[in-house]
Amino acid sequence: MEGIPTSNEKSKKIEFPKISNEILAMAEEDQSMRMAMNDGAEWDHDIDVRNTERMKAIVAEIGWPTKSKVGEWPSYNAWLLVQHAMHDIDFMRHCLELMRAAPSEEIDPANIAMLEDRLNTHDGLPQKYGTQYSQSGERFEVEDVEKLDELRKAVGLPSIAEEEEDRKQYQKTD
Repeated sequence: MEGIPTSNEKSKKIEFPKISNEILAMAEEDQSMRMAMNDGAEWDHDIDVRNTERMKAIVAEIGWPTKSKVGEWPSYNAWLLVQHAMHDIDFMRHCLELMRAAPSEEIDPANIAMLEDRLNTHDGLPQKYGTQYSQSGERFEVEDVEKLDELRKAVGLPSIAEEEEDRKQYQKTD
């Protein structure tokens, strides 16, 4: 299953195991809070702020948490935490630049695409990859609809048709 660490990954040596575990714990708290919102719980802004402040310290200490620094799953979760840092757009932009500058094998290009789209929609600009939706479930404006599937494929994202089918399946289980 994509995103779940394999036993092979668990055996790989990483540079910052303590930070890796910390990122995983922050992401677990982040996702637990967001899942609880589906059951009527309130969004806890303090969790996002606390996670962002810690991510700032981590980035200042080790740079972007790449796969070789913290592992594939923690690197993904570092992106997730930054994706939820909407209260600190400057930090999100900084992280996007760090991710773009990292060697391609160290960063999932789909994560770069999603963060770029998130920042574009925040700025009122069309998104390039079509990854961001409004709270009502409508896709935000896209730069070039004709090239959308081609651009998405280049970064490892599913086609729009596949994504729409996944969204329908998710809504059925919601």
